[in-house]
Amino acid sequence: MSDSDPISPSRSQFAVWHRPDLLLAAGGMLMLLSYPLSAGPVIWMFHRSYIPPWSMGILMVVYGPLEYGCDQVPLLDATLGEYIRWWRDLP
Repeated sequence: MSDSDPISPSRSQFAVWHRPDLLLAAGGMLMLLSYPLSAGPVIWMFHRSYIPPWSMGILMVVYGPLEYGCDQVPLLDATLGEYIRWWRDLP
């Protein structure tokens, strides 16, 4: 099949940026993954005083849902807890 064949779509028609629904889904998945994964670096920065102590209240609001989820789901508590301990113990 050639590029001029009206039946065969060109490669650019399958590109992700032509599918806003795929971009939205990918963005949503990225946000869902980056939220819990960001807890580790935040803990690391807080324990090394890169984040001031007065921001603890803000961090509790932002990461409160993760703490609640860990209280409710033992597997989440085990995995996320180990991940956070790994970040906390980094030099």
